[in-house]
Amino acid sequence: MNISLCRARFSFSLALLFLLSGCATTQNLSDDDRQKISVVRINSNVQKAPAMYYLGPESAGNALRNLAETNGIFIEKIAFQEIDAALRLSSKLKVSDSGEATEAIINVTVIQYGFSVPNLFTTNLVPVVTIECEMVDAAGKVIWRERDSVLTLRNPAASMSLQTMRDDPKRIEIAWRLASKRIAGNIAKTLLTTQQ
Repeated sequence: MNISLCRARFSFSLALLFLLSGCATTQNLSDDDRQKISVVRINSNVQKAPAMYYLGPESAGNALRNLAETNGIFIEKIAFQEIDAALRLSSKLKVSDSGEATEAIINVTVIQYGFSVPNLFTTNLVPVVTIECEMVDAAGKVIWRERDSVLTLRNPAASMSLQTMRDDPKRIEIAWRLASKRIAGNIAKTLLTTQQ
């Protein structure tokens, strides 16, 4: 078997293990805190991983990130917009505008973002995104935390070639937005569902 193919399979296996291992960070909102919190503000200062994740043809990760940012596409902006939209859809929780006094703040962190081949039999790419939200009460205590991911399996975005993204950078935003929208919906459900 070709040595570079073995290395690629090993790298893919390690990357998949890494992606799957970071999925379970949850702190449920207690019934007591749930009763106290009716208004939240989402912190627009979204933190993100320092480097974009990339597993695909060529060593194109940095170039792809630069292409996105040059075209005004920022994963932290997308994550904020999708979390904000998902929470505003609920009638159970009021999301205040940035200037209003609030009972709690939700901080958003993009733990991982980028693109990966979904398997070793294609060079097309799908988005991979992991977002974590945590709610901090007026005293600064973390009272809720949830993390969700879109990985290579069951990805909501259609796979596409590296060249497609180079030709039309808007496709990068569409892919990250689809992934972030699914994550935001899942996170909002866990926050708004009463714990048994």
